[in-house]
Amino acid sequence: MLDTGFEPDICKLEDLGLPSKDDRCTSMFSVTFPTEVQQLAKHFLRDDYVFLAVGTLGESERYLIFVETKRSADYIGSLLSQKKFRSTTMHGDRTQQQRHQAVQDFTSGNCPILVATSVAARGLDFPLIGYVVNYDLPDSSDFYIHRIGRTGRAGLLGKSISFFDPGRDSDRKIAPDLLARLIEAGQEVPEFLKKYADGGNVGFYNDGQSSRNTDVRDGHSHFVNRNKAAGPSGGTASAGAANEDWD
Repeated sequence: MLDTGFEPDICKLEDLGLPSKDDRCTSMFSVTFPTEVQQLAKHFLRDDYVFLAVGTLGESERYLIFVETKRSADYIGSLLSQKKFRSTTMHGDRTQQQRHQAVQDFTSGNCPILVATSVAARGLDFPLIGYVVNYDLPDSSDFYIHRIGRTGRAGLLGKSISFFDPGRDSDRKIAPDLLARLIEAGQEVPEFLKKYADGGNVGFYNDGQSSRNTDVRDGHSHFVNRNKAAGPSGGTASAGAANEDWD
């Protein structure tokens, strides 16, 4: 309220006979407390006020990114590290020691981003995963369900973001199953997915520029219309053994 123009109104409340700030207990709560707001708040607080921060926004969340090939895992992991995002990777060419270290770094939060092939889709218990990203969609709906089942566990909320590439045969093949999963979960179905599920064709570019169609409501999937257009989320199921390639 302080940084949205309500400071004069709060001052009026003080003028209505409230005890002075030294003779009263004043509590202020906010999701964030930027410097500007703290400066404004000083007017209403004692000089020896107590500042208490309960956690850091997003500090406990983990991000699990799935790719189809080992090369992609290494490439994206390296790219994220170069951009100063703390990340690690996991795939079939990693030694047991390297896998153990990746799990430890990811679980502890030392590396809150894990880029992995489907070897991480099941059999591992990762807590606090806030987002699952299918950078590459798997070639079966079972693997898809197993992947996104890594988030939203034990009653917690989670989101999955999937990229649909119409240039990949496997993505087009899985489209009908993805459509069915979305309908079953009661989520909004993007038009491009309906058309590919029906065997139709749809363009993703307009005058050379990619378009976007994003549903940002809580509890909904995010869909991004571009060369890889985002797909659906939700559900649980079993899957077979992971099938990963280098390329």
